[in-house]
Order: sequence, then structure tokens, then C-alpha cells
Amino acid sequence: MKQLISEYALIGLGAIWIFFGSWILMGDFFQPPPVLIQWSTETEFETAGFNIYRSDQIDGEYEQVNVQLIPAQADAAAGATYTWEDTQAEAGKTYFYRLEDVEYNNARTRHEPFSHTSAAASPIKLIVAFSALIFGIALIFYGRIELRKKNRLQSSIITT
Repeated sequence: MKQLISEYALIGLGAIWIFFGSWILMGDFFQPPPVLIQWSTETEFETAGFNIYRSDQIDGEYEQVNVQLIPAQADAAAGATYTWEDTQAEAGKTYFYRLEDVEYNNARTRHEPFSHTSAAASPIKLIVAFSALIFGIALIFYGRIELRKKNRLQSSIITT
């Protein structure tokens, strides 16, 4: 009887599917996408840069989340558009942010808070990941069963 796929190929494909499913799970749960914070200015007269503060509650204590001052990019008469990534945000959690302007004379102005919910794990990705894991395990299991059958058949032929 001819086999279209060898037992080792089934085991190898199963390992690939398990790797694929694990990769999806690791990406969604251990490294959620960062929260992107964007803002624009109309003018930046005497603006040295910006700080971003985060809290779990709108009226809670805000902590600075940028490590160093985000430098101003525009000249005094022109504005600019900024993007900053909060890579420490937990998936599916709502945060409140406040933007702070810092002037060259160290005067600081905090703006009104705004909220953002970080991306949670997608149900579709979870279904695909778990399906890949189950399919991979099934391929490995089936490949091992077929390999054992083949080994038993070969050993019974040798002993007779």
C-alpha cells in the first residue's frame, strides 16, 4: 500500500501547526499591541516638549509614562503632529492619559484627561490559535500511531 504522506511528515506538520498556534497566543497575550497616543499642536512658542501621564481612574493618581521628555518638533509659529506608544499597557484594560506641555522656562500645563482601552485578544485569533494547536497535536498523534503500526509490521516480518 502506497502512502501519500510519510509518518515523519505528519509529525513535522503537526509541529509546525503547534508552533503557529503558540506564536499567535504568545503575540496576543504576552505582547499586546501598544496603545498609540496622538496629538497635534497649532503653535509651539517656547515649547520644549511633552510628557504623558497615565492612571487607572480618571480622578486617580497619574504617573509619568514616558521615560524622557518628548521633544517639540515644530517652530514657534507652526504646529506638529505627534505619536507616542505606551508599550506597558495591559491588554483589554482602560487607561486615562493626560498630556503635559513643558516650556523652556519649565512652566508646565496639563491638559484634560482622555481615555483609551488597549486592544484585547481577538476571539477570532484565539479560535485560530487553539484550532492550530489541536490540529497539530492530532497530526503528531496520528503520525506516531502510523509509525508504530509500520514498526510493528516490519518487526513481525523480520521475526517470521
